Amino acid sequence: MELIISGKHFEIDDELRQIAETSAARLEESYAKLSSLRLVLSKERNWQIADVILNGKNISLVAKAKSNDIRVSITSVFEKLDKQLRRYMEKIKDNAVKPDPITKEKIWTSAELKEDQDDLDLLAEDEA
Repeated sequence: MELIISGKHFEIDDELRQIAETSAARLEESYAKLSSLRLVLSKERNWQIADVILNGKNISLVAKAKSNDIRVSITSVFEKLDKQLRRYMEKIKDNAVKPDPITKEKIWTSAELKEDQDDLDLLAEDEA
C-alpha cells in the first residue's frame, strides 16, 4: 500500500511518521486490496488535525480527527478508518448471496419436473 504523509502548516518528524506507518500497516494486515492512503496533518489555532483518504479496490473512505495532541489525532483517525472498513466488510458479507436450505428443498430440479409432467400425462390419458 502506498502511504503519503504530508503536513499543512505542520512539520512532520520521524516519530509521527512512525506512528502513521505502524497504524497503516495494521490496516493493511486486516484488509486486503487497499491501494493508497493519504494522511494530511495540519494545525489550526489550538487544534491538531489529521485527515485521511483511503483508496482501495471498489472503496474510498475519508476520515478526520482533531484534538490538542497530534498523536491522539493520528490514532483516532486510524480507529475511525478501521471502524468504517469493518462496517464496509460486514455490509459486503451481508449482501452476499447464501444458499438457503429451506428454499433449496422447495426448488424442483428439471428431472423432478419431468417426472411430475409424466405423471400428469398419465392421469390425463386415464381420464380420457
